[in-house]
Amino acid sequence: GLFEFGAEEMGSEFVRRVWWGVVTSDIMEDIRSMILANAVDPEASLEIYNREWNLIIAALERGDFSLLEKQCAGSAAKLARIPMKLRPKEVPIISLIGEIFVRRDALSRQYITERLAEKGFATICSPIAEWILYTDYLVDKGFVDSRMSKRERLEFLLKKKFMHRYE
Repeated sequence: GLFEFGAEEMGSEFVRRVWWGVVTSDIMEDIRSMILANAVDPEASLEIYNREWNLIIAALERGDFSLLEKQCAGSAAKLARIPMKLRPKEVPIISLIGEIFVRRDALSRQYITERLAEKGFATICSPIAEWILYTDYLVDKGFVDSRMSKRERLEFLLKKKFMHRYE
C-alpha cells in the first residue's frame, strides 16, 4: 500500500500531504453525493462545489495544514448555504463498499452515485482512508509478512500517530 513505505523512501512530508489529500477527498466525495441527491438546484450547486473543491486542492498543494484548515472551514460554510430539498439526516443513504477500486474508480462504479442520486439516494462510498488504516492495522497486528527494524517500527508508529491527528 501507499503507506507501507517509510519516511526515508518517500519523505514524511510527502506522506503527510498524501494523507491530508486522502482524508479530504473522502469527505468531499460524500458532500458531492449529498449535493447530487438533495440539492434544490444540483447543477448550480455542483458549480459551487467544484469551485470550493479547487480552492481546497490549491490549499493542499501549498502544503500548509493551517491554510488547509482555514480553506476547509470557509468552503464548509459556503457549501452549508446550498439550498437542500431535505435535511441531510432525512436523505436515504446507500453505502457502497467493497474492493478499493469500487471506492473511487469511475469505470468500476459506472456512475452509480449519479444514477442513485437521480432517485433521491445519497451514496456514501467506503473511504480510501479506511482501507489505508486497515492495511496499517494488518501490519501492526502482524497479519502480514512484514519484518521491521526498530527504526522502521518507530517510523511506523509515528506515522500512525500523525495520521490519527490529521484525520
